[in-house]
Amino acid sequence: MYLHFGWVDEIENYHKIVKKNPYSVAGLIEYLKFKYPEGNYDIYERFYKQCHSYSHANAMGVIYPLLSYFEISIMLFLAINNTYKYLCDCLEIDTNINGINIYEKTERDYELIISQFNKRNTENFKEYYKE
Repeated sequence: MYLHFGWVDEIENYHKIVKKNPYSVAGLIEYLKFKYPEGNYDIYERFYKQCHSYSHANAMGVIYPLLSYFEISIMLFLAINNTYKYLCDCLEIDTNINGINIYEKTERDYELIISQFNKRNTENFKEYYKE
């Protein structure tokens, strides 16, 4: 996880505030709740926890497993992207990394997955799974 979240080591007092799971979205949310309590982070925490539970649940017997991937991707986006934006706003950090606005890029990706999600129907799933 350090490769994905190692940058949090640069946040002042981060590890003094976040003792459990610092290199995770849950750690970022914990930091935001402590440092900037006026924010509404509960919804992102709930999405993240639901996604974690959902992704580790037994998918046996699910007729169309692809639907689960859509739902997990949407929940992850809502949790991660919005937590990242809140953190950048609170710390007055630019959302650009190597010239790419990460927040805007992921917003466009989210729009794409939502457009695909909105096309879901039994016929499309049957075609995908060749029933």
